[in-house]
Amino acid sequence: MDILIKKLEKKLLLERIDEFIGILAGEPHEYWTSDHFTKELPLKFDLSIVAFAESRIAGYIIASMKETGPYIHKFMVHPEFRNLSIGGKMLGFFE
Repeated sequence: MDILIKKLEKKLLLERIDEFIGILAGEPHEYWTSDHFTKELPLKFDLSIVAFAESRIAGYIIASMKETGPYIHKFMVHPEFRNLSIGGKMLGFFE
């Protein structure tokens, strides 16, 4: 399975917000809503990334810049794509 990792674009986030939220479904204590995903943050779209498996969103890192450096707000891999090293690949791309 080919995995494509790239910077997250605002347009993609807005068009496919339900998929981003859906990846969180079933996770205990998860509270993020569309408001959390769409909140404007410093350098958010320079730092955040998304992973695709075929045309599906397989995972994402939502990040921004804080005074101390880059900060990861949310790091998720879709349950169907876990144990495929996608998280490691995303983290490597992020670094």
